[in-house]
Amino acid sequence: MYCVICILLASAVEALDVKPQRELYTPDYRIYHNVSEISRKLRDLIAKYPSFIREHETSQRSRNGLKQFVLQITNFESHHQNKTAKILMSFGEHAREFLPVETLFYLIYQLLPPRSAINLSNFEIYAIALANPDGRLYVEKSKNYCWRGTYPSGVDINRNFEWEFGGKGSSGDKNDEEYRGPYPFSEPETIIYKELTDKIHFDGFLSLHSGTRHIYIPYADTESQRLRRTHENEKEMRTLAWEMSTATKHKYLYGKAIDLTKYTADGTIFDFMAGVKNISFSYAIELWGRKFSKSPSCFDLFNPPNDQLEKVVQEIYQVYVKFLNGILNWKRNRENQAHYIQAIAQLNIPYLIPDAVSVLHLMDAPTMESSLLTVGVLFVLICVILVNERHFLFRRVFFK
Repeated sequence: MYCVICILLASAVEALDVKPQRELYTPDYRIYHNVSEISRKLRDLIAKYPSFIREHETSQRSRNGLKQFVLQITNFESHHQNKTAKILMSFGEHAREFLPVETLFYLIYQLLPPRSAINLSNFEIYAIALANPDGRLYVEKSKNYCWRGTYPSGVDINRNFEWEFGGKGSSGDKNDEEYRGPYPFSEPETIIYKELTDKIHFDGFLSLHSGTRHIYIPYADTESQRLRRTHENEKEMRTLAWEMSTATKHKYLYGKAIDLTKYTADGTIFDFMAGVKNISFSYAIELWGRKFSKSPSCFDLFNPPNDQLEKVVQEIYQVYVKFLNGILNWKRNRENQAHYIQAIAQLNIPYLIPDAVSVLHLMDAPTMESSLLTVGVLFVLICVILVNERHFLFRRVFFK
């Protein structure tokens, strides 16, 4: 009898995950954007800055027919597809997390004229602005600020992807906030991710959330924990994660999700991007969270107070800057390596090539230190090549 009571209590607590609570504060829509204002402002930006931001044409819609607003942000007038860092960013996956979408607006304002804080000629950024519009609209109408999934199915799209789908780091219970859905990609909201990544090989991916300050690297699933599975680019991902973690005065913790949260998550978007789509830098980032909160409420756990929102999004912007510049540096270093090795090979100095390769691989990291190392290695290689060339000419002249 005692066991039965325990099970019933556990079920009741679990069901509360998606039920409304008494809130400490709620969003002021003169400060936060609601769904209609998100739509209006994005349309205005697209119309005002057609040379920098456009809506990616797609037939995909949410279950209730709403747009997810897939944006393409680049300098279309000087766009060279093969020379840009290709980035995919995902906002608004969880309905109750308003903050990530607010950070997107601030990021866009910084990228567009007159600020132009980052040279968009170097980037091709795709942003899924509102990944879960049905869930978000339900939160606004119902004032249930604990609702996380799609609506009305209640599926957590961040457990609905085809990477170790169905593991214990998700739930088959429709009342659970981590309800994974009946099968992978059961939710129309997830299809745009497949559509984009089938057409474009991205260099970096961000899945943006709130609730704490963590930067997660792959993999988060249960099976990867058992196998001690790692991504082939984990070292570089950790390096860039460290750079992002120190971008603000609030130092973020970073590492594998299981090491930071002590629980697994199966079927996540960022694991899918790393494991299936082989994106070199794939992260899930928790952008903000309250310290020492014991409140049963929800909105305040994931979103800052109205009067603090502007300050918070300004700080988070620095994390995005580190991410974008880190990916660009990494990609340029990779391209430079290929050019250097090809140039050395063309000099027909066979004994130099293995040494060049072994040195050049040290530059494969998206950091300022790697950029300095690139300059140093280049200088050494040029000196070696010049010495060898002079030695080669000397031998041809005097030892014909």
